[in-house]
Amino acid sequence: MSAVLDIDRSGERTRGRLALNPNPQRKYWFDPPAPRNSVEAERRHRQERLAGAFRLFARFGFAQGLAGHITARDPAAIRFSLSVRPVLAETEEAAWARAGAILARIHELRGGRFGGGSAKPESIGSRRLLDAAAAGAVRDKRLWTEVAAAVGAGANTTALVGTPEQVAEALAEYHRLGVTTFLIRGFDPLEDALEYGRDLIPLVRAATAGRATTRALGVA
Repeated sequence: MSAVLDIDRSGERTRGRLALNPNPQRKYWFDPPAPRNSVEAERRHRQERLAGAFRLFARFGFAQGLAGHITARDPAAIRFSLSVRPVLAETEEAAWARAGAILARIHELRGGRFGGGSAKPESIGSRRLLDAAAAGAVRDKRLWTEVAAAVGAGANTTALVGTPEQVAEALAEYHRLGVTTFLIRGFDPLEDALEYGRDLIPLVRAATAGRATTRALGVA
C-alpha cells in the first residue's frame, strides 16, 4: 500500500493521517499475489487481506461502521444469475412471430437510432453481448439477441423465445450449468408477469426440483 499512500506518523496515534504520496508509483495497492490453486487458498488470501484492511483502518481511528463497507466474497459461495425476457406463446411459431413484432415496434420507436444503441463503453458485458449478437440472432436453442443488437446491449435485452415448456426447459438447462438466480421480466410488464406466474414459473420449479447444479470452482 505504501506504493500509493505515505503514512504520516507524526503526532500521536489519534492524530495520525494518511497523506497522498506526491510521487505515486504506478503499481497495485498491494504487490500482485502469487496464484492460488484451490478454493481454500483463495479463501485464506481474502481473509488475510480483509483482516489487514480492518487493522489499517482501525490504526487511524476509522473503527465504526466498517462491516458494511469492507467485505470480501467467500470464493466457496460464488453464485451465478441470469437475466432474460421470456417471449411466450402457445406454439413456437407464434412465439417467434411475437418476437418479430417486438423487434418491429423497437424499430418504429427508435427510428434512425435502431442498431446504434447506447451501451456503456466501459461495460465489458455489453461488448461481449454485442459480439454474441453479431455472431447470430439466436444462440443456444432459443436465446434471442436481436433486441440487444438493436439497442446497444443495454440493460436486460436478451430473450428466450418459445412455448412455456420450451423456455422452462432452457432455464432448467442454465440451472444445471450453475445458474441459481433468474431475473425475468417482459416487454409487456403486466401481461407478461401474469403469464409467467401462470404458465412459466410452475414449469421451471418442476423442472429444477431436485436437480443438481454444476458448481463453480469445482465445489460440490
